[in-house]
Amino acid sequence: MNTKVRSQPRQSGIMNGFFPAITYSAIADLRRIREHLQRSEDFLRSEVGRFKSEVALEVQRLGLSREAADDFYDANADEYEALTGFLPSALRQSIVLLACSVLESRMTDAAKELDVHPEIPKIRRWTQKGKKSGFFRAADFLRDNIGVDATLHPSWRRLAAWYELRNCIAHAGGVVMLMATPGSIKSNVATLRSQGVAIVNGTIHLPEGSLVALLDDMLAFAEALSSAFVENELVGPLYWP
Repeated sequence: MNTKVRSQPRQSGIMNGFFPAITYSAIADLRRIREHLQRSEDFLRSEVGRFKSEVALEVQRLGLSREAADDFYDANADEYEALTGFLPSALRQSIVLLACSVLESRMTDAAKELDVHPEIPKIRRWTQKGKKSGFFRAADFLRDNIGVDATLHPSWRRLAAWYELRNCIAHAGGVVMLMATPGSIKSNVATLRSQGVAIVNGTIHLPEGSLVALLDDMLAFAEALSSAFVENELVGPLYWP
């Protein structure tokens, strides 16, 4: 990821300024999000088990016939569908939005911090807006100005795909055909097929486990980005002497 390696290795454990905290906070926050996701998924699974057990006990207590039991299950179907459909989907969509926001905000904070540092030469200023924004704009800034190329990381294509899906989730609730470029959404879903992402009934489907894969990719990316900054010839000596 780092294409400009510092000539002198780090000499001390000192960290200067606000910049190191930006990268380290991204890693810490993504770990917290991953833990929250796993606890929430565990809770929903336990609630599904509780629901099934309680309904089965009630059917047994009432001595219902098979036909009456089916009607009883149907009468309680809304709760079951919420526990297995709406709530897991809402959780996973919210995790996509939160995780993408955390990584993007830390990358843009890093770019803005470097943009105002007088000892960092600027080929591209942060204030020079182009067609790209957020995550992709920050990646271009870091590549052009300090030689840290995010696209060289093994997870880049998957992360780029997730950011495109994030837009669909944020602006269209994951409904593909409501986006201006549904073909692009479908292509990005295909990129993430190995993580279980799919389109089901016209909507982006995020199965259990797909968000763990996303967060693992983000953590590996954030850790590599942090190491790249430390070892970078321009940034490293300023903040990690």
